[in-house]
Amino acid sequence: MFHSAGWVQGGTITDGGDQIISVTKGIGFIRIADDRRADIKYFNWDTTEDISVPTDASRLIIVRYNDGSPIVTSVTTDTELNFHNEFDLATVIDEGGTLHISDHQHRVVDATHKMIRRMHDTEHIRRGDEDTGLILGESGDDNQNITVSAGSLWISLNKNSIDAIDTSGTDTFDRYYTGWVKQADQTIWDNTNWDNAGSLDVINNNWWSTQYFYLETDGGLVSLYGQAQYATQAMAENDPLPTSVPDRLEQHGILIGRIIFQKGTTIPEEVESVFTMMFNIAGVTVHDNLSGVTSDQHHAQAHATDHTDGTDDIQDATDSQKGVATAAQITKLDGIASGANNYTHPNHSGDVTSVGDGVQTLATKFRTVVEPIYIEFPLDGDEYPICFIPNDAHLVEVAAVTDAGAVEFNIYRRQKFTPGSGTTTVLSSNMDADVSGETTGAFVASGVVAAHQWLVYKDQSGATGSPTKLWGFVEYTID
Repeated sequence: MFHSAGWVQGGTITDGGDQIISVTKGIGFIRIADDRRADIKYFNWDTTEDISVPTDASRLIIVRYNDGSPIVTSVTTDTELNFHNEFDLATVIDEGGTLHISDHQHRVVDATHKMIRRMHDTEHIRRGDEDTGLILGESGDDNQNITVSAGSLWISLNKNSIDAIDTSGTDTFDRYYTGWVKQADQTIWDNTNWDNAGSLDVINNNWWSTQYFYLETDGGLVSLYGQAQYATQAMAENDPLPTSVPDRLEQHGILIGRIIFQKGTTIPEEVESVFTMMFNIAGVTVHDNLSGVTSDQHHAQAHATDHTDGTDDIQDATDSQKGVATAAQITKLDGIASGANNYTHPNHSGDVTSVGDGVQTLATKFRTVVEPIYIEFPLDGDEYPICFIPNDAHLVEVAAVTDAGAVEFNIYRRQKFTPGSGTTTVLSSNMDADVSGETTGAFVASGVVAAHQWLVYKDQSGATGSPTKLWGFVEYTID
């Protein structure tokens, strides 16, 4: 019993040349009028060889009842088609005189079977979107339990109700790693291991991994270990989906989400649902195509082929392979002799003498002292002490400036500082100090300043302006 107009057999379309198509004879079902309640008749149509398609245009090839004299013709869009007393066979595109033909029969024979088959091939298992359930969750309380909200799964035309899951109670899940070794009746996710090609290996300290979760149409919850470990969370977020799964999931399971976690943590960093976000299902394959990531920042999938042994294992560093330094490499650097760390600092002739433990002894005439000069005017008298010399010394340099104008002065040395008394020796005379600071008055003393003597400032007058302050420094070396 047929309920719709449509194609049954024949109607093959070929390019006849010169932008003309040919349509072979065929049979089908069609209503006798443009009315969904009109009678349906079993009918046939004859071969047609004269349908033209204009340059750079498209046509929909259709069969029309034509008041009992069926014909094959063309229309420009499917909006001109009523699907009652006419139906489509194909679409034809003319591109610069070249025809592109695509079969597009409106099939009605065994339509229910074909609909189910298409759903199985294109969707297989699908969540009931009206239920908006099956959202993966985690207890978030350091107990590492898994939750899934209630919902439904469709497979073909069958709807399967799924109860809520909470592994903190009596619910459990099965977990697999490659080779499909099953760990039955689990209640917590594993925060320690990853699936290394069928071997459960401990995740590196502070590294990241993933675990994937699937639901079966009978309500069973299944987990797969992540098949890689990563140095950063961002790299783990690009973990590609498993390319194979156990048979039970291949036949009646569907991915519902994953968790991303750092080794040893009891609350995952991310709990992701396939129904609320888009996974990076292809992973990262070409680092140079990612902003901010260089080709040297490889993750497991991208750089395994660059390893000398073709694996992703961390390897010893060599001339041609980046990796971990070996014990032999750590003992010395290239170009430095073995035992070079057993170092004795050489002695230096001259002013510095070094001993084996690294202590340095400075020779005489190598300790430089800088003493500040700061004088406020007017003076109580015309002399002012600058500094006291505790050891024999050679005067090296004197420099000074004022806050306004210029002043000339002398530097003396004296055994004790009592203004106007004691033996004084001029070390530098007619020194210039002004606000510009352009004259430093550098000089070298003609003799030593004996230990326990004072350096004394003595006003030489010659001032211009009205300076209230003079400042600078005296630099000398101690014998």
